[in-house]
Amino acid sequence: MILGRKGKKRGRRNYEITLTIHGYILIQSHFYGRFFEIFHFIYELMISTMTTVPKKRILYGNANYKEIVHKNDYFVDKTHDIEALERIEDPVFLRPRRFGKSLWCNILECYYDINQTDNFEHLFGHTYIGQNPTLLKNSYFVLHLDFSVIEPDLTMDITLLILRVKRFITQQF
Repeated sequence: MILGRKGKKRGRRNYEITLTIHGYILIQSHFYGRFFEIFHFIYELMISTMTTVPKKRILYGNANYKEIVHKNDYFVDKTHDIEALERIEDPVFLRPRRFGKSLWCNILECYYDINQTDNFEHLFGHTYIGQNPTLLKNSYFVLHLDFSVIEPDLTMDITLLILRVKRFITQQF
């Protein structure tokens, strides 16, 4: 922004205001007034020319892909790895803590689940795999198991845990 003084007119100073970004002149205007009025004028000028863009949230601890897409949050598209994953015979996900293992599994769940066929364009239309889908998209019944809701006792037997999981599955389906 360039603010230049041009002279006086009836006790007020004449200012020329030029607003530039990277050498391009956006606004050039003349203004008569006092010094504090100039800053108010510049503020109003800048606000009137700015467009508002909705801010995206930065994720932390959210592993629900549908919610991320619905809220239009920041998301690093790693769906190109789905093609490579389909070529691997026995995939294993080894990553350190807080590196997105749960989110990645949730993305795979949404991609392969036959119940998400109607939502595919909404969920993956903006991603690489949405524009280059594989033959296996939305072709499986996916069973989502969340073991974080099960609170095992220290003395719990593994067979009892399996029975709880079976009971949970039968209640869901």
